[in-house]
Amino acid sequence: MKIHRLHLQHVKGVADAEIELPDSGVVVIEGPNEVGKSTFLEALDRLLDPKAKAHSKAAAIVALQPVGQDVGPFVEAELSIGPYRVIFSKRWLRQSATTLRVLEPLPEQHTGEAAQARMTAIVDECLDRPLFEALRFAQVGPTSQIRLADSAVLAQALDAAAGADLHTDRGTDLLHAVETEYTRYFTAVSGKPSGELRLAVSAFTQAQDAVAEAHRRLSEAEELVRSRDSLAGQVQAAQRELPALRQQQTRWAEEVAQGERLRARKQEAARAMAAARQRRERAEADLLAREGLSREVAQRAESALSREKQVEARAIEADEAVKDLRVATDALQSAKRSCATGQTDADAAAAKVAHMAATAEFAALTQRVQSAQALQARLDTARGALQAAVVSPMVIRQIEQAEHRVALALIAVEANATAVRVHSLQGAHQVSLDGASRSLGEDDGPLEFHVVRGTEFTLDGSVRIEVKPHADVQRRAEDCDAMCEDLQARLASIAAADVEQARALAEEHRCAQEEVTELERLFAAALAGNGDLSELCAQRD
Repeated sequence: MKIHRLHLQHVKGVADAEIELPDSGVVVIEGPNEVGKSTFLEALDRLLDPKAKAHSKAAAIVALQPVGQDVGPFVEAELSIGPYRVIFSKRWLRQSATTLRVLEPLPEQHTGEAAQARMTAIVDECLDRPLFEALRFAQVGPTSQIRLADSAVLAQALDAAAGADLHTDRGTDLLHAVETEYTRYFTAVSGKPSGELRLAVSAFTQAQDAVAEAHRRLSEAEELVRSRDSLAGQVQAAQRELPALRQQQTRWAEEVAQGERLRARKQEAARAMAAARQRRERAEADLLAREGLSREVAQRAESALSREKQVEARAIEADEAVKDLRVATDALQSAKRSCATGQTDADAAAAKVAHMAATAEFAALTQRVQSAQALQARLDTARGALQAAVVSPMVIRQIEQAEHRVALALIAVEANATAVRVHSLQGAHQVSLDGASRSLGEDDGPLEFHVVRGTEFTLDGSVRIEVKPHADVQRRAEDCDAMCEDLQARLASIAAADVEQARALAEEHRCAQEEVTELERLFAAALAGNGDLSELCAQRD
């Protein structure tokens, strides 16, 4: 078997990774511990294991799922097995699926259980599975003995190497030699490693641990060397910059001392400025107070002068008011006399207006009474017409439904009826169909009719032909006749000859109903809040 490509998604610590292997040469996968090297081999084992089906929830399958993630592990491999080149994939735990695509020698496509069964058949056909498992050694796997009793290839190879076919008479010696060699490396009872093999396995494990520890220490040492080189370069650079930094420190110390002296002078100047500001504020306050007193004195002088002028103006106004009072008294006496005369004229005009309003109200009431009487007469006529038109919407719907059922029944009868067509091949003939006669000649078209009941027709009075339809057709025809009778009975109940006339009667009923509704609205508007027409007439009288 040759592995061309292996793709993993959400398998333990591998989120998404793919490796492609060359067609020839030796491939070495190298990297630090716990980066996923063994995960690829374990994922390939689960993929090729016929017991690890996509819907399996075994512990070995659950162990493939990344810790703390609710995802489905996915493994896909492109392999060459004997004459076959396949792409085989599985997804476990979430949206489980199994797919197999055979590329060579003939294209095939399988999914689900069929894909697993086909892949198992290909592996069993082309590989010795026990020998294949024995040739692999996983770092995380156990170091116990691998069972090879079922390996036919290994058995044949051992027989050929031992010359079993040439020394069958010495088979016991050969088995003894094999058993001796076997017990050199494994215990006879449990088959566990012992002797040289156990020591070799232990030494190998210790060597692996030592290599891993050495690799870790080497990595730490390399990191420390790189850190030391970097720090040494930083120290040398700092030593080169140290004289310039010391000179700069001296200059900064002098500048700091000068700054302290300037800060002291600034504080003295600030205290002097604060004292001067306080003196200026007191002087400005005194000045504002004096200006306020001066403005107050000027305002009071102007107020006194203004009051003197007001007193003189009010004295003049009082004299003029006395004169105006005398004129107003005379005008008041004249107005009282005019008011008495105007009141008399107003009473007469009010009486005339009341008479005119009563006359207008009487005319309006008379017109309303006449309009209401005319509307009541029209309303009585419309109600009578509504009672005469007895076809309501429900009745016409029932008639239309009956018509629809008859139409469907006729279609069903015609679709299942026996079609009879009679042609005249030579000369003219007299044909009688259910008592109706007609002439049938060569130039005439064929006589066509559908048979839904027992029918007979005669030809030239010498041949009688009876045609009987199927019982189901005759039953459909009888049902159609019953539906037609029901439709005719419904039409007769409203005195209508056909459905169109029934629709016309229904339209008359609708128009009469609309007219009654409109007249009732107009009649209520004409009453204008009165209970009935008699109250309106009493109000007019």
